[in-house]
Amino acid sequence: MATSPGIINVSVVIPERTVFSGEATYVSLPGQEGVLGILPGHTRLVLALEIGELVIKTVEGVRKIALGGGFALVEGDRVSVMAKVAELAEEIDVRRAEEAKLRAEDALARQVSGVNFVGLEAALHRAITRIRVANHD
Repeated sequence: MATSPGIINVSVVIPERTVFSGEATYVSLPGQEGVLGILPGHTRLVLALEIGELVIKTVEGVRKIALGGGFALVEGDRVSVMAKVAELAEEIDVRRAEEAKLRAEDALARQVSGVNFVGLEAALHRAITRIRVANHD
């Protein structure tokens, strides 16, 4: 597919489906070293992604996606994101995310021996990210 000048073809896929596929003018990715902004013609790279907010600016507006980590391949005017979990802001069940946040906070506060604290902290971070993305903060 040919790309118009100043446009990036973006795809965000998870095992079950394609979450987003379309054209953008800018993409912001949550990388391990911080947020990375991508403009058309970006240098080729492979990026490990963290839990965070993926922002896609299109000519129609801004699309936000809660991302549970993954990888991105950037090739000039194409950004391909592969993730295990990705949710568009409008698809997020805020009540469920708030419940997950409370469960993780409670488990962390109890400091039960034998509990995977790294896993609980990741769950808490995912829940907070989902709430923030859904509320467009």
